Amino acid sequence: MRPLMRPLRPLLAAIAVVTLFVLPAEAISIKEVKSKAGITAWLVEDHTNPLIAMQFSFQGGAANDPAGKEGTANFITGMMDEGAGDLDSAAFQAKRDELAMKMSFNANFDQFEGSFQTLTDKRDQSFGLLKVALSKPHFDQDPLDRVRDQLLVAARRNEEEPDNISSSTWMAKAFGDHPYARQSEGTVKSIATITADDLRSMHREL
Repeated sequence: MRPLMRPLRPLLAAIAVVTLFVLPAEAISIKEVKSKAGITAWLVEDHTNPLIAMQFSFQGGAANDPAGKEGTANFITGMMDEGAGDLDSAAFQAKRDELAMKMSFNANFDQFEGSFQTLTDKRDQSFGLLKVALSKPHFDQDPLDRVRDQLLVAARRNEEEPDNISSSTWMAKAFGDHPYARQSEGTVKSIATITADDLRSMHREL
C-alpha cells in the first residue's frame, strides 16, 4: 500500500507561520500556533537579528515513487528553484538572489521537507517566491536535463560506494517488496527514465 499523502494547499496557507532566529537553549520560549487552515507550527521568537527562518514538512516522499521511477521525489527537490510561476529558471534564481533568501528541499521515504531563510524586510516577497516554488514549479526541459545530469553523476558514484552498496543490499533484504527496499535517490536506470510528466504527476499528489 502506498503511504497516504496530504494535500499541499493547507501547507501553503500556513507559510506565514515561521520560526525566528534561534535563542540560546536556556532562553528558548516555544509557542504552539495554528493557522486558519488548521496547520500547527512551533514558533520561537528572537528579534535580535532581522531574520526569519522556517522548516516544514508534509507527507509524500520517496516511498511514493512509482515502481521503475525510483528517485522521482528526489528529482522534484532539485527542480524547485528551476523556474516557477511567471519566472523561468534564470529569472527565478536571480529573484531569489536579489531577495537574499535561501530555500532548500529534501525528500526522505515518508516526507517532503523544506527549509527557508529570509530577511524580515523582504519577508512578503520571499514568502511569495516560496509559495510559487511550491505550488507552480515549471519542470522545463532544459533545467530538467541539467538536474538529471547532476543526479546521474551522484547515482553512478553511489553504485561504486561500498557503504551505499551494503546499505542498499540490507534494505532490499529487510523490506523485500516494500517501497523502503528501493533506493530513495534512484538509480542510473530509473533516473534516466523520469520525465517532466512524471514530476508533474507526483507533484500534484503532494
